[in-house]
Amino acid sequence: MPEVSVVITTHNRCDRLPRAVESVLKQSLAERELIVVDDASTDATPAVVRRYEARGWLRGLRIEESRGANHARAAGLRAASGRYVAFLDDDDCWLPEKLARQVQVLDSRSDVALVGCWFLRRGQVQRPPPVVPIGALLSENIVGGFSMCMFRRADVLAVGGLDETLQSSQDWDLWLRLAERGRVVCVPECLVDYYLGASDQITKRRDRAVLYRNYLTVVKRYEHKMGFLTREKHRYVVAYHTTPRSRLLSKGYAGACYWVVRLLDRLVVRWAILCA
Repeated sequence: MPEVSVVITTHNRCDRLPRAVESVLKQSLAERELIVVDDASTDATPAVVRRYEARGWLRGLRIEESRGANHARAAGLRAASGRYVAFLDDDDCWLPEKLARQVQVLDSRSDVALVGCWFLRRGQVQRPPPVVPIGALLSENIVGGFSMCMFRRADVLAVGGLDETLQSSQDWDLWLRLAERGRVVCVPECLVDYYLGASDQITKRRDRAVLYRNYLTVVKRYEHKMGFLTREKHRYVVAYHTTPRSRLLSKGYAGACYWVVRLLDRLVVRWAILCA
């Protein structure tokens, strides 16, 4: 049994996929398996996967009809056999010590359910705190996306796996469920190069509506655990981004309220982090 199962999900990114795969192959931790789930790509991605698969460096899974990234991740999770699981997006890459550092934490800390790390985003190192209290995680996805984290396969199965009904905020939803099983910590080293390209961001109004609908779904699931300021912050950010520009006063009011509540909420979260 491999120590870690790495799952890369990909869709029509044959130019970026090799960089992600190579970053896994260069990991200092040898006890791993690599599963690449091709979510119905129509470009040269299948050929790229076959080339690596022929060398025995990974196992490829092909989904013939695309149902989104979370469905692909769930398929990879079902195929995984490692004690620990780490997802990697096809446009991100890891530094060589990423898996080893996070395995060290999970091996030594049975009370930990989720391990993140520092990561590079737009040229700036993002530094989540070493210990992430639940209040900070409820306020925002402070640990980042799937590429930054590792968890026990048994834990993610125990909390119900990935929610395939969500088209966005899937990572935040899973982190909150894992936080109910154990502590959330972050390795204080930059171990991930997180890609955020302008062409990949959700900009269409219809897509933004889907994004905030899923965001609000997750908020409603956990609002009973949130403090007043956190609940209001989430409510105003959704109101601001879903109010039409033609309703200038309503949009401006929501935006102003959001920034005030966000500032107060951040002060509370920082205090919680200091006390953790």
